[in-house]
Amino acid sequence: MLGLGRWLEKRYPAYARVLYSGGFASAYFVTFATHYIPFTRIFTNPAPTLLLLAAVVAAWAGVAQWRQSRLMAMFVTVLGHLTVLLSTLTLEMPSRFAVAGLVVLCVGSAFFLWRNHWYAVAFIGSAGNYLNYFIWLVKNPTPGTSLDFWAAMGVLTLFYVLFAGAEILSPQPFRRAAPLWFRSLFVTANTAGYFALGTLLVADFPFTEPYQHVFRLALGAALIGFAAGYAWLRERDPLHNVYAAKGAAAVALGLAAWFSGDMLTAWLAIEMVALLYASRQSGFASTRVLAFVMAIVALFHGLYAACVEGVLAYADAGFGHALAAGAVSVAVFYIASIFYQRTDWRTRSTQTLPFGIALNALLWNLDLVTEAPEGRSRKPFDGLLFPYGYAFAGTLLLMVYLHRFIDTPSVPPSAALSALALTACAWVLRSKPMGLMALACGAASLLGGTLGASAGQSSAPAWLGACGLAALALTALASEQQYVKKREGLAFHQAPLAPYLLYGAAAWLTALYWLEHFEAMDDVVLMSLTALALAGLMHVLHPAALAWSAAGLYAVAANCCLSIEPTGLPAAFLPAGMWYNRLIMAFVAAGLAGGWYFGFFKSKHHANGPGGLVLLASWCVALRYGGYLAPDWDWMPAYLLAVPLLYLAYGAALRTPFAFLLSLLAAIPLTAFLLALPLIPPTELYAHAVITALGLAAAFWIAIERLLAFSKKAGRKTLAASGSAVALASLLLAILCSRIPALRDYYLTICWTGLAAALFAVSFAFRQRFYRYAGLGVFALAIVRVVFIDTRQLDAFPRVGAFAVLGGVLLAVAFGYTKAIAHLATPREHQEP
Repeated sequence: MLGLGRWLEKRYPAYARVLYSGGFASAYFVTFATHYIPFTRIFTNPAPTLLLLAAVVAAWAGVAQWRQSRLMAMFVTVLGHLTVLLSTLTLEMPSRFAVAGLVVLCVGSAFFLWRNHWYAVAFIGSAGNYLNYFIWLVKNPTPGTSLDFWAAMGVLTLFYVLFAGAEILSPQPFRRAAPLWFRSLFVTANTAGYFALGTLLVADFPFTEPYQHVFRLALGAALIGFAAGYAWLRERDPLHNVYAAKGAAAVALGLAAWFSGDMLTAWLAIEMVALLYASRQSGFASTRVLAFVMAIVALFHGLYAACVEGVLAYADAGFGHALAAGAVSVAVFYIASIFYQRTDWRTRSTQTLPFGIALNALLWNLDLVTEAPEGRSRKPFDGLLFPYGYAFAGTLLLMVYLHRFIDTPSVPPSAALSALALTACAWVLRSKPMGLMALACGAASLLGGTLGASAGQSSAPAWLGACGLAALALTALASEQQYVKKREGLAFHQAPLAPYLLYGAAAWLTALYWLEHFEAMDDVVLMSLTALALAGLMHVLHPAALAWSAAGLYAVAANCCLSIEPTGLPAAFLPAGMWYNRLIMAFVAAGLAGGWYFGFFKSKHHANGPGGLVLLASWCVALRYGGYLAPDWDWMPAYLLAVPLLYLAYGAALRTPFAFLLSLLAAIPLTAFLLALPLIPPTELYAHAVITALGLAAAFWIAIERLLAFSKKAGRKTLAASGSAVALASLLLAILCSRIPALRDYYLTICWTGLAAALFAVSFAFRQRFYRYAGLGVFALAIVRVVFIDTRQLDAFPRVGAFAVLGGVLLAVAFGYTKAIAHLATPREHQEP
């Protein structure tokens, strides 16, 4: 067959190669039979047979190489491995010479790969080597000595190194000609086979079983070495990405076998930074992508480990190690954020890639290509997408570890201290991501403190709580651009809304601290004093944020006042003139003063908002407790009417529209109550209180009308409001007359007539027609009373006389009214003196 193949080679080269393969195959099987087939055995010792087999394989491989026949190489590889497989399966105790045969076949396959880049031959050889070696290990159990282990691992490593080395050392034209996907598949299969058999070997020996991590870490180091070789020795061959990915995965698996829980999270995070550093040094985008992936793995593993292992107390075993590992994990994520931000990835990224516009835009946003897509000039987050991501992951782990290692009440002040530490780092390192995370920690402190207070949890130790409040205050000071100047890392602190968050959080947590540690009016006094201090600081610090914080504290103090039931206090505290009532009055007075203060020192940022909040809070307290100053319930409406009059006078004096509105909101329901008094039977005991209340209500609405009359904004709405105020005042005065005990029968009619005349006089004095209309209305009410009530008991003749007198009075009034109207219609400059 060999001779015939040689003779027909020139005319039929393909058929000649088949003849060559058949001839060598026959020679191979005949040689194999000289020992391994009982009926044809010639040599009792397998050594001569193995040597002859090696010679046949070598000759076969030589001819395949000489004739550049890939088909012959595939035949010799397949038949060689089939022979080893048959010898392993048929013999009771497979000889170690089978391993030598595998080594020879491995060398041959690697040679074909190195010399000719025949990946199909190498792929078959790799699969046959690992499969045959696995079967041989199963059929030939080792004694378990260290020599056996190192021998078995050495052979396995030789397989891997020969195939991997043949690929990396093959000539460049051959490597470039092969499809990349097939090369990647080959190195992947080679690595997978080695990893699987190596793991089984390490697990099979008692003295190596605990060291799975050593094998995996060593494999990871070797894979990274191959990646470096492809990168620097083979002109950045694309396979360096494949090896780098497998190396990172192997290192991660080694760490997973070595560590667990929080310690594994820490080492995964360290591997992430190592990959970032490698990417910075080499400029390879693949290792940077691997760092992103490793960051995600480390983050989710940290969260998972925290959920599984739960909260750890100081006395628990392993608390110190877990705490140290958690601290390292958080610190490494922050280091990654700074490291990524300080690296110019544009010089370490590909100019562009042959992808579509959308994919290239995505890669540009991820810093993986440097050429900006058309129409795009700015990256998301100013090019700091990943620094923000790393910093966010570190902060998320920080919050989880705070809840895990610290008792729940101590978490809010600890988060505040973390905010201060991150603020300092952002300032020194000029890191905007860390500055943003500092604000996030401040928000977490605010949320945790609020939820803890609402759940009734006990607070942290006094010293820790004080430290947390001080930390929030110092963090808020970083927003004062006038003192700390504009700094890149404090950009978020110096954003428009940040001071409100920071100062507001500090003020709110201070209020919660007072509420927990003090009772009754003590916390009201302390919060009021704190609000006073903040109001004073608004002249040297952020005015708007301090103003709103002070106003918010005052509002919280007002809510505390509203929650105290005066009837629940001791009886000695209730009478007017005692300390409780004086304290309430002082609190309301402070609110009025605060409204003026914030209005007087208002800035363009907060306008009248804080002043309005303070006025609203004091108004609620005044209405809540104003009635308790009354000696009894009958006088409560009169005492409550002092509130709208007070706020009306305040609004008029300081020209505060909001105080004017508050006075109306308080007066309207009280007025509605007083207008319903005719439905309530009058009593002597009730008269004085009712008369006083009606008089105060009428005075209020007359004052409203006067203020509207002096207003510069005259219009239909103002006229309608003035008419309504005059009508309400007139009705209240009419009801007041009816509630005077001395005014009975026709005396009430005379009183109403006098009231109508007074309204006419006021109309002439103020030149306000609504008072005339009101006077006419009251006068008509008097006439109705005369006709239907006062004259009902008179006889016919006296009734006729009374109507005659009434008619004369009406004529006189009509004449006077007409003359007064004509007088009012004449301009002042044309009237007679």
